[in-house]
Amino acid sequence: MITLNGLAIEVTTHCNFRCKHCCITDFNLELPFTKIEGVLDEFISLKGIFLQLTGGEVLLHPDFFKIVAKARRLGLCITICSNGSLITNSIVSELKGLGVFYYSLGIYGASAATYEAVTGVSSGYERAIRAIRTILENNCYVGVGVLLTNDNIQELDKMVRVLSQFPLKSLKFNPLILNRRDGSISHPSCHLSEDAIIGLLKNGPQSVEFIVNRGNGLKSPYQNCNAGLAGCYITADGNIYPCPFLPISAGNIYKESLAEIWNNSPVFLKLRNATRSSFVDCCDCSLFYKCKRCLASAYFTHGDIFKRPDFICKVMSRYYGTFK
Repeated sequence: MITLNGLAIEVTTHCNFRCKHCCITDFNLELPFTKIEGVLDEFISLKGIFLQLTGGEVLLHPDFFKIVAKARRLGLCITICSNGSLITNSIVSELKGLGVFYYSLGIYGASAATYEAVTGVSSGYERAIRAIRTILENNCYVGVGVLLTNDNIQELDKMVRVLSQFPLKSLKFNPLILNRRDGSISHPSCHLSEDAIIGLLKNGPQSVEFIVNRGNGLKSPYQNCNAGLAGCYITADGNIYPCPFLPISAGNIYKESLAEIWNNSPVFLKLRNATRSSFVDCCDCSLFYKCKRCLASAYFTHGDIFKRPDFICKVMSRYYGTFK
């Protein structure tokens, strides 16, 4: 048996936002409570500890609190992943009573106009900031992730100022947007240019996360990517992916058990057995241990997770002043 430390479950794709960058293409999927219940029992049998509940908008699942209560009875450490717009004091209070203290919120700008441009919901910004305050006032923890696009990059400094006033568990800015799960490309306004990303890496907040290793000293071919190694992602239609952005199905929980898929799927075995030489285009590169390769980016570029992700390679070569 291979230990599965972390599991993310996309309980629903129903969402009150319609973000331009979203990787989801079908917003009418939902895992029933009975199926989730069985998956959680299996997760425990695999010595699971950390559970992320996500969507869509996770709070829109009709059995959301039943799912949380079941997971807490099993002793799982839960993080609620949300856009924050539906979070209220009563919800946070009820979740705290169940033993849930951790939240991960997505922030998409620093004004109503930018939220309208990115998510289609102008009130989302005000509600997200209110959610952060509500969570902290209840003595819970919140981490924030900001996806940077051409629609919100002009508000980066304001986002930093606004979010830095809160005692956040983490604050991360991500300028890399990948394809949708069906392979289609997100709206053109989402994608930052090479120049913009290099500028962020050189002059932006230290919490900008891209594909550069900022000196953590690791010597792993994955450089902090746990896709298929310590965790996996279950979609609302039952597929199991190495990560939410890498749509290579290792199996489906409607056809096989979570344990069978996690222990024996060729997709996961390929990832676990990878070495430096597996990355055929990158293994001889002087930046091998400095570049945080994205398997999903390589997959969408070449159809092979071990090939060179061209866009990332160009950015890294320019950032470090080298050329492979």
